[in-house]
Amino acid sequence: MTADAEGREGERGPGMWWGRLARALPQGRRALLAAGLAGLLIGAGTVAWWEEAGPFQDGSARSCWDSLTGADLPLRADREKWGEAQDVRAEEVAPLRSSPTGHCRITDGWNTLRVRVHQPSSWQAEIKPVAADSWPWTLTHVTSDMTWLGGELRGMASSTRAWLALPASCASPTAWDGPVIVDISIGGEEIRGADEEYRTVRDSLARTVTRVANGTMRELGCDGEFPLPEDLPDPIAGERVSPERLCGIEGLALPEEYQERFVYERAGHDGGPARSCELSTPVLGEAVRLTTIEDPGIARSLRGAEHGLGEMVVADQGYDRGRGEIGPRLALFHARCQTGDVTFAMHHVIQTREHRGLTREVFADYVEAEAERIGCGPLTIRPAD
Repeated sequence: MTADAEGREGERGPGMWWGRLARALPQGRRALLAAGLAGLLIGAGTVAWWEEAGPFQDGSARSCWDSLTGADLPLRADREKWGEAQDVRAEEVAPLRSSPTGHCRITDGWNTLRVRVHQPSSWQAEIKPVAADSWPWTLTHVTSDMTWLGGELRGMASSTRAWLALPASCASPTAWDGPVIVDISIGGEEIRGADEEYRTVRDSLARTVTRVANGTMRELGCDGEFPLPEDLPDPIAGERVSPERLCGIEGLALPEEYQERFVYERAGHDGGPARSCELSTPVLGEAVRLTTIEDPGIARSLRGAEHGLGEMVVADQGYDRGRGEIGPRLALFHARCQTGDVTFAMHHVIQTREHRGLTREVFADYVEAEAERIGCGPLTIRPAD
């Protein structure tokens, strides 16, 4: 892996969605500190910051286990709500080699940046189905508006969150755990559409999560450093559903009785650790999500989360080739492909009586068509004996 990009001063770019850049000076890395906030000037679509008092005068001041400076922390805000200067508060618990979990929280009264280091796992699924961390995390962090960070970076970013998986050599996963993941989030709703505002926020979060991941690896005593992501692709906007090529997948069709109910679809970029496609109705908005997780580590973390969902299904090519369960709201199928484990999922974000039969009609076709698209086919599934 290459070294971090030189200098961070030049990355303080314009953006109407930036509130202010906060720099916190943690004491002992676990202290809560209030400090004066830098002034803010907004004009003609640009943002300028003054570093005045307290830690803002110290260019070496860092937070989140020495991974971020104020120039790395673009906190989104509603511009009309800004009033007098607020205190910046930073709180963090650094991860340990023996326990790769930690968190960091930076807030200035209006904005909050949250950082979490954790290891998604489905080991509890047999006791309490779909209650483990793995599936809820996937549901919120693998969405169609998230973009792959590119290259060797096993992570994604959107306008409110970003995540990056650490290499197995840094924190070896168990048979049931996924990789150690660093994720970050900021407040507010996602910026919808494919405009410059979305790109500006997303690209900054992509760089920020990469810096925190590098700091996490240093904290864990791991060698190497991720390069900062560059040239992320254009954001994806929704489009009309293509009934004969649903979600852009060759061979996947939307049954005729659902073609008037689902009008819009948004499919994520190909490549990367995962791809998600969301189907929306004119009234309810996003209603159904189809997800393919190609990263073997994250796919492995979901093993066991299917227990108790409903009807068991297996690969016609053999039980070891793939298995899963289909429930009324969630269906999961785990396949063993040439590149490793892959998980296919179909989730009803909003469940209505009119959509109950969709999973049974579409999920098997989705798994088979997606397996073909990613080079995992041929793969067919059938009810378990």
